[in-house]
Amino acid sequence: MTMNDFKQGMGFHTMWGLSPSFDLLLYQTTVAATDTATSVAGTVAAKQEEINILLVHPGDARHVVHTLGRHGCRCRRQQQQQQQHVNIFILESEIEILARHILQMKIFLDDYIPIRHRASLYLELYNGLISERGYDYVNQAGKDLGEFVYGDDVIGNGNGGDDDELSRLRHLVDLSWLKQKERDALYHVFQNEWCGSGIVSGSGVSSVNTGGSLSDTGGNGRSKLHHDKLQEVNVELLRDYRLRGYYGDRYDCRHNLSEYDYYTRVKQTAGIIHVDQWRKWRMTGIAYEFGSNNVMYDKQNRTMMTSINKSGIINQNVKGYWLDIINGPYISHGVEIDDDDLTAVLDATHDNTTKNIYARGLLEVLNQGTGAEQYRHHTVEVSMFNLMDYMWGFETGTKYIMTKEHDIFSGLDTSSCHSNGRAMATTTTAKAQLASQNNQEQHRKESCNDCHDEAHVNTKENMKRMTPISVTKSQRKLGLHGITIIPLLGDLDNVLSKKKKYQGRFDYVFLSQRVAHWLGSDKFKSILRLHCIIPDDNNNNNNNNQEQDTTNAPTTTTSSSFLDGNARVEVESGKFIFQLQEKDQIALYKRIKTMAEMQGFDEIPLSSRKSSNSSSNTNTIKNDVPWNKNTFLFQAR
Repeated sequence: MTMNDFKQGMGFHTMWGLSPSFDLLLYQTTVAATDTATSVAGTVAAKQEEINILLVHPGDARHVVHTLGRHGCRCRRQQQQQQQHVNIFILESEIEILARHILQMKIFLDDYIPIRHRASLYLELYNGLISERGYDYVNQAGKDLGEFVYGDDVIGNGNGGDDDELSRLRHLVDLSWLKQKERDALYHVFQNEWCGSGIVSGSGVSSVNTGGSLSDTGGNGRSKLHHDKLQEVNVELLRDYRLRGYYGDRYDCRHNLSEYDYYTRVKQTAGIIHVDQWRKWRMTGIAYEFGSNNVMYDKQNRTMMTSINKSGIINQNVKGYWLDIINGPYISHGVEIDDDDLTAVLDATHDNTTKNIYARGLLEVLNQGTGAEQYRHHTVEVSMFNLMDYMWGFETGTKYIMTKEHDIFSGLDTSSCHSNGRAMATTTTAKAQLASQNNQEQHRKESCNDCHDEAHVNTKENMKRMTPISVTKSQRKLGLHGITIIPLLGDLDNVLSKKKKYQGRFDYVFLSQRVAHWLGSDKFKSILRLHCIIPDDNNNNNNNNQEQDTTNAPTTTTSSSFLDGNARVEVESGKFIFQLQEKDQIALYKRIKTMAEMQGFDEIPLSSRKSSNSSSNTNTIKNDVPWNKNTFLFQAR
């Protein structure tokens, strides 16, 4: 594969990640519960009023929803709110991608929809073609989010306060950091592109080229936009043109080529993805399907349209399908699950009485070692479980616990919850579990036969049937308190390095693979907060004692990313870029490590974050090598 083919396959933009989601605050909670770590950091934690996290081109809201779910659990266990305020900055290059971030967070907070339906709706938006139900939701969400951008404080369902998802979204997302023209562009995406009939087209000839775009030009080659003329978006057609441009003469063999990629690369790295799912996404752009056979995925997903500047034409933004067509959206939520043992080690507040022993069965491999290995479950089920886990944790303050083996929806039974809202612990007797399973099965048959049943969806009483019984307004406030999401638009040169308010601000930065080269920029380090170890005021003896306290600190303090000194940078690896061979991954790792060392960063082993619950566990030897991790973590000296 040539570099040009690789770039055509990856696309200009991304709306999903190339690494699994993780909790951004997991290490921070370790420090708060570790006395030795606090003694090393001195009073840095007390003097630093807030923690600033920067996510650069993450593609989707996977890290945010994961963090919100775990944050709700931590707040409930500790019976107190977040001590330090956390600002999570999300920097994207295109306004349409920022709009999708906000849409995903709206779905996450929309508790009017049951958790099961909400998780399927969230995942459905990764498809190029969506169901009528999803299409209607996007259309209504565009109208609501337009009010969110410029509306009053009391919005939503008319009740006001914090009782609707848009009010909670206003508490969570801060748009004040965007320029006025950027907010106008965001409003235009919500109200015009998502709610209208399609993309605004020019008055001249409208054509579709092999680049997968809608090219609207007048006689002089320039765009002439008229808002009274709308052109219907055909994502399916635009994506097919992208495939033709990528495969070229091999287009008629694309089914065989997709299977070749699967068996030579995907199966070894993410075998939980079934070959049929992989092939269907590569051919049609449909990754997640739910419900019975009568659910048709034939509506265009307008949220996947983005703009690029066409070279050689002045001031023309070309709308098109410019996303990845070779890797797929399964990596964000569908290849790993949280390991309870790992979380208990890193998070001292973890509740060991609610271990989800059945969750590990979702990655069970049958006939292992026989040459005919097969996963019992697939990536769609893993994605659904993860999303329901995050939503359940945010709304109830407890982890989502499966009460029946190999049934991801078994924990939705409200009869399996205690009166205080805590999910049923797996330490109960087998007899009690069996009784709960029988009750749950009967409940599911009556109330949840099909997650796309329109009669079930359209009645408020039925929709509330599958929401957690312990959801309260105070718990939602607790889950939102202490975290603010701040969208930003631009890049390092035009936004971060030119404004003083970003200088020395960030304690942690996540770089996607598309912007990994920023690590080698001299401007990049200027935005990091480089702490000095400040001695405790109550322990102000002399410099020798201070140095001794620091040098004698145990190595366990390296698990605290925000309070133990200088900022950290985490870079997405090439593990889930399936077109890269092993030698390419090694070269990429060496290049990233070289850039980090030249900038004064030291690599920190990520074995503590690497989950044993991974779909690539069949290849344990490769998982132990540094270049085959999900991400690479560095800390400034």
